[in-house]
Amino acid sequence: MPEPQEAFPYRSAQAFGAAITDRLKTMAAASPYTMSQLRKQLAYDRLLARLFSDPEGGWILKGGVAMLARLSVARHSADVDLVARADSPQAGLEVLREHAAADLGDFFTFVIGRPRRLVQGVEGVRVAVEARLGPRMFERFGVDLVTGVFITGIPETAAPLVPMAVPGVVQPDYLLYPLVDTVADKVAAMSERKQDRPSTRFRDLVDIVLVARNCPLQARDLRAAFASERLRRALPEVVALDVPDEKLWRAGYASVARDADVPKDLDEALGIAKALVDPVLDGRVRAGRWEPAAMTWGDGPVRLC
Repeated sequence: MPEPQEAFPYRSAQAFGAAITDRLKTMAAASPYTMSQLRKQLAYDRLLARLFSDPEGGWILKGGVAMLARLSVARHSADVDLVARADSPQAGLEVLREHAAADLGDFFTFVIGRPRRLVQGVEGVRVAVEARLGPRMFERFGVDLVTGVFITGIPETAAPLVPMAVPGVVQPDYLLYPLVDTVADKVAAMSERKQDRPSTRFRDLVDIVLVARNCPLQARDLRAAFASERLRRALPEVVALDVPDEKLWRAGYASVARDADVPKDLDEALGIAKALVDPVLDGRVRAGRWEPAAMTWGDGPVRLC
């Protein structure tokens, strides 16, 4: 566990809480996120600091919070998605409880609730988490924990969501689910039907658009991720991204895109996403890199997003 370089300056949870409030007010004035969203993101950070303080802990951050760590324009996420290096979700949950109980000297503690099985076709559980600052409840949020996930790319690192320029506060970097596997997961989830019902993963389109507009990608890596995800979910081959129900998705996408830095119109958003994924899905592009500034595939090496 990394040791803080300077002494923590606050003698009570109340004093630290007041400093947090002042800091978040200042940040919110120049942020796309509200103060309440930043407060929740800080709660995520304090839990994640306990998980990622051990570089051998085996955790990987996934989902919307991983997107937040990558991109300052990503949509706010209401929960945390984690991949645990464990034999089962229950074993991963025990490790989560153990790591969450670590004392980092910041007055934060975490209460992990009882697990509920995820029903998304993966081995995982969902737990309610209560973040406490001293004796008081600070924030509540959910954690989805999965195991047995196969990734094709190399996990990336990112800094915490809310910078805390406070001496003595441990803030390790996070290990992120590879971006190509993230895109492949979202493309597959948009096309997958559950009990013959169309997907309602509207947020996945928001995230694909954010990636397309901001992140370079390597075609061969994305192609490998698509193939792996298709096999994992036992899906038929898809050669083009589309929405499964236009009426449903037009309303659903508009509702989740409202507060994100993406086009609000479904057709415009889908066009951006298709420019990124369709040439790889249908085999027109097998090598090269995605150029977010030009919104096209080209040649050359990729810099991480």
